[in-house]
Amino acid sequence: MGYHPGLEDDAFYLAAIKRNLNPALFPHDADFFRLQFQATIFDKLIAWSVRLPHLPVAWAALLWQFAAIFFLLHGCWRIARRCFSQASAHWGAVATVAVLLTLPVSGTAINLADQYLHPRTLATAIILAAIVAVIDRRLGLAGLLLAIAFSIHAIMAAFGISFCFFLFFALRGEAARRRASTAVGAALLLPLGWIFEPTSEAWRQAAATRSFYHLASWAWYEWLGVFAPLVLIYAFLHLWKSRPEPVNGETAMRPLLTALVYYGAFQTLAGLAIMLPSSLERLRPFEPMRYLHLLYLLFFLIAGGLLGQYVLDRKLYRWLLLFFPLSAAMFYVQCQMFPGSCIAKLVAAGLHLDPTEHTSRQPVRARSALR
Repeated sequence: MGYHPGLEDDAFYLAAIKRNLNPALFPHDADFFRLQFQATIFDKLIAWSVRLPHLPVAWAALLWQFAAIFFLLHGCWRIARRCFSQASAHWGAVATVAVLLTLPVSGTAINLADQYLHPRTLATAIILAAIVAVIDRRLGLAGLLLAIAFSIHAIMAAFGISFCFFLFFALRGEAARRRASTAVGAALLLPLGWIFEPTSEAWRQAAATRSFYHLASWAWYEWLGVFAPLVLIYAFLHLWKSRPEPVNGETAMRPLLTALVYYGAFQTLAGLAIMLPSSLERLRPFEPMRYLHLLYLLFFLIAGGLLGQYVLDRKLYRWLLLFFPLSAAMFYVQCQMFPGSCIAKLVAAGLHLDPTEHTSRQPVRARSALR
């Protein structure tokens, strides 16, 4: 996966964290990053974790990244335990997600998890814990977890709330699903006239630089990435329904698949309705197509669990035949994206250093590569 602090959005997050620690920093134009952090506790939380044990910012960010990835995978494992009866399925689900953490989510310019500390990864880990709480019928805990996730990353938490909503009614049965559709219809009556107000020309020019705001320009393979997982999830549901009564430990699988179908269909329609009309361009920064992030995560969790239970089983050579090439391919892609920080290339560069050459330049290159 790699770890690349300061990459992409992390420049904003690190600036906000450091300004929380030292308000004298960034005396000019701090609103460039400060305004977008008013609706999140993320930068304040990380700054607090730095101030309390007096850790360097770099070490605190790394430890939080480890924690976010750990709890994301732990949430996958807990969901898999409620969907599958065999341990091979549990670890197949976790291993599949772990290997694919840097997989791009079609058309949305995000991965399953970021290569630096991002509130999206932390919020996703909390959302997975909320899904487990909904499956266990611990609705109070689920609500608390979703509220915490919302305080960290509101957009991702909104998708988590939407999925938990569908999952709750999938667990309750058909009558409850009809009540859910009524509730959705009632929500449409809320006063939302502000969204039709026109945007400025400067805003349009800035938005034009973000391809994920313009669905009409998406390539065919990006649309394939939107609909193919949903079709496969529906196929999984159809096959699961044809099985005999589920054994102990598999009772959550059918409701989870049902909720994913409803969630995916609803969010796809909502995303198209918001992103295509120019009159709703004010809503595009909410990035409704990023609902695919949670859909992809749960899809690969289920696919990995099915592989673990019905294909991999307890045969070590099967696990190696699947995960070694897949891991190598993902690692190769990372090396192409970040050639200066690829471990293999750094080691190779270190082995080929000529000690007789002028030494003043070589260490600088090595330090630059390590950074």
